[in-house]
Amino acid sequence: MVEIFNIERTKSLGCFVNFKSAKGTLNGLIASGELSGENPAVLVCCYKNNEMQREYIATYYGKWHVPASPKAPHIAQKIPSTTSSFFASSCLSPSSE
Repeated sequence: MVEIFNIERTKSLGCFVNFKSAKGTLNGLIASGELSGENPAVLVCCYKNNEMQREYIATYYGKWHVPASPKAPHIAQKIPSTTSSFFASSCLSPSSE
């Protein structure tokens, strides 16, 4: 869920399933003059399970622009060895058949 505020965060412009579903309402607010300026902008707060996940500013210049979401760093983990010493030694030494 996203909640959208004016840029001063003094007025809630509504709650929506996602930002894409809010675009029609936001475009209507621009057309009515309620969101004005050279490049209208809104503050977007994203929630998951009632917990804030992300907050960003979306701007409009011809279409709505949303900043890219930061990627979570990938943490490499060492995989424990599952091969036995017998298997490793049998693979490395030539068979004497």
